[in-house]
Formats: sequence, C-alpha cells, structure tokens
Amino acid sequence: EITDFESQKEGMLARIGELNNVMSEKDAQIDELGDKVNSLISIAAEKDSMISALKIIEDRASSMTNRITFLETENAALIVKIEESSSKCQQAEETLFKLAQEAKDTKQCLLDLRKERDDLSVTKQSLQNELNEFVAKAQHLSIKILEMESRNTSLSDKVSE
Repeated sequence: EITDFESQKEGMLARIGELNNVMSEKDAQIDELGDKVNSLISIAAEKDSMISALKIIEDRASSMTNRITFLETENAALIVKIEESSSKCQQAEETLFKLAQEAKDTKQCLLDLRKERDDLSVTKQSLQNELNEFVAKAQHLSIKILEMESRNTSLSDKVSE
C-alpha cells in the first residue's frame, strides 16, 4: 500500500505539475488577453476621439458651406448692382455726349450771333431802323439762348444727380 501511495503521490505530483503548467499557460493566455483587451480599450478610446474630431470637422464644413452659400448670394447681388451701375454709367455717358454736342451747337450759334452783331454794328449809323428790328430779333434769340442755357443747366444738374 505504501508503494501504491507513493505511486499515487507521484502521479498526483505529476498531475499537479501538469496542472501548474496548464495554469501557467492559462495565466499567460489571460495576460495576453488582458493586453489585447487593454489594446482594444485604447483603440475604442482613439475611435471615440476620432469620431469627436470628425464631428467637429463636419460642423466646420457645414459652417463653411453655409458661409460659401451666403457669399455666393452676396456676390450675385453685387454682380446685379455692378450691371445696374454700368448701365447707368453708359446712360450718363450718352447724356454727356448729347450735352456736349448741344453745347458745341450752342457755342457755334453764339459765335454766329456775335459775328452778325459785329457786322451790324459796322453799319449801325446808316441802318438805325433796321438795327432796331435786329435788336428785337437779338432779344428774341437771347431768350432762346437763355432757355437753352437753362435747359443745359437743368440737364447738367440731372447728370450730376
């Protein structure tokens, strides 16, 4: 029986050794699994951090898209205003050209009238009656000139506006 006991004891010790080896392997596996779990926890934390960063980037992109849309709308409004201003400038240029032509015509008319007046003043002594008629005509023309100048002034004021 002692031999049996010794034999059982040795078998048990061998079995305990095997169990210790198995436990050591299991401990190593547990440690390895613990490292993997820690690694997965770290990856999950990084993932959450990345998701938060992506949400911030998404919010910024949305804000930038809204700003771009706003700027595009403002740009379109400015283009319309520029086109309107360009049209007004073109109309003003046309009006100025017309006024310049009228001023040129008026100046020529004035030059012609002065020449006639000078010619008439040479013959003033001998043509007093005709001169009186001419003075009446000249007064009438002066009124027309004043009307034209008034119209020019009015048109100039409109152009200035």
